[in-house]
Amino acid sequence: LLSAHLETKSAICFSYELMETLVSLNNDVDVVNQFASGEGYLFESGMLKVQIKLEECLFYGAGKLGNKILYGNYTFANRIKNFESDVLEIIQPERIVEKRLFFEDDTNIETDKILRLTEENNFKCFIERMKRTKASQGLTCIFWGPPGTGKTEFAMQLAKESNRIICKVDISSIRRKWMGETEENARKIFKDYYEVAKNSSNYPVLLFNESDSLISKRNQVATSADMMNNSMQNIFLEHLENFKGILIATTNLILNMDSAFDRRFLFKIYFKNPSTQVRRRILKEKLPLLDIDTINTLANNYEFSGGELDNISRKIELFQLIENRIPKREEIISICDAEKSMRKLNYSAIGFIK
Repeated sequence: LLSAHLETKSAICFSYELMETLVSLNNDVDVVNQFASGEGYLFESGMLKVQIKLEECLFYGAGKLGNKILYGNYTFANRIKNFESDVLEIIQPERIVEKRLFFEDDTNIETDKILRLTEENNFKCFIERMKRTKASQGLTCIFWGPPGTGKTEFAMQLAKESNRIICKVDISSIRRKWMGETEENARKIFKDYYEVAKNSSNYPVLLFNESDSLISKRNQVATSADMMNNSMQNIFLEHLENFKGILIATTNLILNMDSAFDRRFLFKIYFKNPSTQVRRRILKEKLPLLDIDTINTLANNYEFSGGELDNISRKIELFQLIENRIPKREEIISICDAEKSMRKLNYSAIGFIK
């Protein structure tokens, strides 16, 4: 019975219909209730584990013991090592440095959902569920919020944790190569992505980093640049409609997003600047040698993003390397003031100069 519902690479799916069959065969409601609640010997022993519940279907995966029985010590490796693309940066998961990220509670709830869904067994169950409902089989996400809040880094850590290749698209650099070849190169992004997916053990993550210009409201065609941008957007929309895999776009300017993109992103997650409490946690993680009073002062007085706190921690580490001592409180405050001044210069550069 299990083998009839065993998919490749250890995904096991049980529907309510199968449970009803188990009841009729075994005449044992208690057994089925244990399955429904994820309790009993099979779960306690690690033979099975609860994966995800989607509407009328319950999905389970093989646990540690179940995987060992089914596959021994065999693990699936990403086979695509030497594939070259002029539109994608291919990043193997082992190249991604593991990093602990800190978000607000409401953001954590949403990011945890994505992390669970991109676990290999869960994602296979998601694909199967979408097939049955004839819905798009793509997990499409847009991460939005101010610069330095962890949008791109979370996408990288998601790939690391789920052992997926990142196929990164840098719109700002690629647009310069596209004059006269817009449509061909735009489509090549997805062609190359599916080629990577075909030769990998699981679906990679297609990451459109800093996609502000790609998803912004379409312009009236007045110049060749407008025509090129609109053509890019139309191709992106076309592929989003029938996308199969995992796609993440990051942007700082969600309010400028074209309405045509709205329904095509399944998840929209807001990454906000950290609160005082979260800044305190980041500083404790990054700078454990600082005393608690200094950490509290910095967290309370400087409304830095996570990226800016990264810069500050690196500067303090460099100070320790050069001076061979922990900087004094006033020296740390001076480093923070310099970062704050740089932030003001960056923000003013965005506006108009009178």
